[in-house]
Amino acid sequence: MHGLFAHVVAWADLASGAIVPYDHVDPKAARELFIRHALVDGDYHSNAPFYVANRKLLEEVGMIQHKGRRVDLVEDEEWLYAFYDHKLPPEIISGVTLDTWRKKLNDCVAIPFR
Repeated sequence: MHGLFAHVVAWADLASGAIVPYDHVDPKAARELFIRHALVDGDYHSNAPFYVANRKLLEEVGMIQHKGRRVDLVEDEEWLYAFYDHKLPPEIISGVTLDTWRKKLNDCVAIPFR
């Protein structure tokens, strides 16, 4: 994932080092990689209210889970992937498309975990 633009890229030509957005090569795979790495793994850096709130909630639950030596409070990464995959429209394939969609909704979509 290319950090500057928060989208998945592929090398078009290894010799020249040229890169292309991976959604031009395989949009479905680009979406999956974006959700897994950016949203699930936390490689996406955004001040979007839903993202900040969800990251904070995951951190708080993680701390509670650690203190209580519990492993049942936070779902696994597959659950989180399925959550974002279900909540986000199919055209969300990068940080740019996510931000554009979110801004069109005037940040009224919270995408809460609950």
